[in-house]
Order: sequence, then C-alpha cells, then structure tokens
Amino acid sequence: MPESGFDFETNVGKASSYGIELETRFRATEALTLTASGGWTHATFSEDTPALGSTNGDLNAHKGDRIQGVPKYNAALGFEYRFASTFVRAAASGPDRAAASFVKDSSDYERPGYFTADASAGMTFDRFEISAFVKNLTNNDKVIQRPDIQGVSTVYHLRPRTIGVTGRFDF
Repeated sequence: MPESGFDFETNVGKASSYGIELETRFRATEALTLTASGGWTHATFSEDTPALGSTNGDLNAHKGDRIQGVPKYNAALGFEYRFASTFVRAAASGPDRAAASFVKDSSDYERPGYFTADASAGMTFDRFEISAFVKNLTNNDKVIQRPDIQGVSTVYHLRPRTIGVTGRFDF
C-alpha cells in the first residue's frame, strides 16, 4: 500500500456486521442500583478487498478478516448508591482487542483490550447536581495504539487519571 501524507476514507467493498447487546439495571435496595452491560459483535469483510492494497503480494483484506476498529466484545459494570441528597457512583468498562491496520506487519495491526474504572460522588438539590469525579481511577497507562503516521512511529496511551468537578441543571 503506498504511503501518503494524509488519511483518506473510501468505500472499498462489502462487509457484514451483526451482534448482540445486553444491558440490565437492578435496584438491589432503595438506595443501591447495580448496572451491567455487554456486547458481542461479528464484523468482517464479505469479500476480498483489493482496494486496500497488498503487502508482499498478499491482499491486506481478505474475505472473513475483521473490520478495523470493531472489538469483538465489550463490557461494563457499575453501581450507584444514594442516601438523602448524596450519591456515590462507580463503573468499570472496556472493549476487547480490535483490528486497527490493514497491513499485517504493522505495529498497529491489532489494538489491545483494556478496562478502566471511574468514580464520582456528589449531591443533588432539587434540579441541580454537583459532583466530583475521577476518570481512569487506577491510572491505567496501557498503550492502546501504535500507528505509524507519515513514517513516524507513535504510541498512544489511555488518558491518564483525570480529576474534576461537574455541575448539571435540569430545565
């Protein structure tokens, strides 16, 4: 596949994608709500795809190869605990590994799966809510992408732990 100084998008052939998603919320007590969700996706090329080039004479995308950027599995677990006008929430979620590049010998051919955990605590006052949050609670530093951009190898990590405050008003 020729290298270029820009990315492009194009229709390249036929693909098939199907799957299932499940989500549940369970009110365990008056104060505690548990949530769980998960999904499975089967997304593949329906035909050989010469438009995506070849490497060493072999097509980069064959019939049955996975579609890039679509994890096979994803899952999330969480809870919310409310007492009076105060709440605590936490959740962990993440996708399975996913194909990323069409070029099989690319450093970014397959991206890893990962999980992150988030938490928040706050208060509600009538129609106003204020909370403090922590995203990526464990400060997971996993490398999730290794693309070559214009010949330069790059590494992307999960966003580091982020702490903040947010407010919301329901009109």
